Amino acid sequence: MCKFDNGLKLCTCDELSEATPDDYTWQLRVLDYYEPARGRCYFPSDDIGEGLEHQWIELNLNCENCFDFDYQPKEGDNLIITKAGQGYLSFMFRNNEWTKDFYNEIGEISKLVKNGKVKPV
Repeated sequence: MCKFDNGLKLCTCDELSEATPDDYTWQLRVLDYYEPARGRCYFPSDDIGEGLEHQWIELNLNCENCFDFDYQPKEGDNLIITKAGQGYLSFMFRNNEWTKDFYNEIGEISKLVKNGKVKPV
């Protein structure tokens, strides 16, 4: 069982293809294009278990470099953290900080930049 009490690291490990339903995974996405559409979307959760809740992650993202690669966030970057069956957390980089927000994939089509697993520190 993972404990994220001391922080988290967003790893770009090669083992992502071996991810299990018990693993927390992340995606870094950017807006690709807008497409007028109608429909329903699933909103982000506030908490996906084991201490991973939006306020705690937002604090970590804004205070430390949680990525295991050379990365400088850009306006509109979208970080999504998921665990199978637990929903997802979503953060956008806006005004030089990470905040809880998301792209509505019905009309705001994003593309994947990087992904990996979430590991405790």
